[in-house]
Amino acid sequence: MTKNNKKWYAYERQSHYSLDKPSITIAANCIFFNSALVKKVGLKNFKSIRIEFDDQSPSKATAIRFVGNNDGSDMYNFTVRHPKSERSLRANIACMTVIKECPRLSKLQDNKKKSERRVFVDIDEKNNLFSFSLVPNFEYKTKNFGKLDSVPAIYKIFNNGELIYIGETKNLKARTAHHRVADKWTFDEIGYSILDSNKDRLYWENDYLERHEKENGCLPMYNNNRGHKNVVPINY
Repeated sequence: MTKNNKKWYAYERQSHYSLDKPSITIAANCIFFNSALVKKVGLKNFKSIRIEFDDQSPSKATAIRFVGNNDGSDMYNFTVRHPKSERSLRANIACMTVIKECPRLSKLQDNKKKSERRVFVDIDEKNNLFSFSLVPNFEYKTKNFGKLDSVPAIYKIFNNGELIYIGETKNLKARTAHHRVADKWTFDEIGYSILDSNKDRLYWENDYLERHEKENGCLPMYNNNRGHKNVVPINY
């Protein structure tokens, strides 16, 4: 407090605070583990990491986990690389193929800001592993609606770069045709994430609508309500 009673407030360093939380960051061809994660899991004690998905196909997975071990690099394990500096506790693994084969990881990698490529993880110290949910982020995009598959999905519709609708459907191909023919909407691009669970689709539809309304003060042009409230996803 100064003599003229003017109040001063300390700036809160959000990014610095985040460094205290175990997290991973997706880069162009590798995944970085921050010092808090390395310390918590004891990655210094492991030579390799096994990456596991909750689905045989990485493109359909809703979660990913990393298991520390000393089996060495092979078809199932990635070598843990530690900086030469003894002061640094960070580590990373080279896994470009994994990132490319998992659309949701690829989508994270595309973000320009490091903070938007960072994901906080859940840790199981007893079993030397950590994991996180692969949040649907409309990783697939197309302007060729004729090649859309009849898949269950949450989706965003754009026209000239403007987001005009957020929705969910059991059949994306049929729903897109309905919007164009029956609803007579004009649009030129769709972004979507494939989700088999109806409960998950309802949850994420509402979640993204709430985010849009909070950030923009309104819903997209063709959304008349905020989706389905009070729905808890089963896979996240």
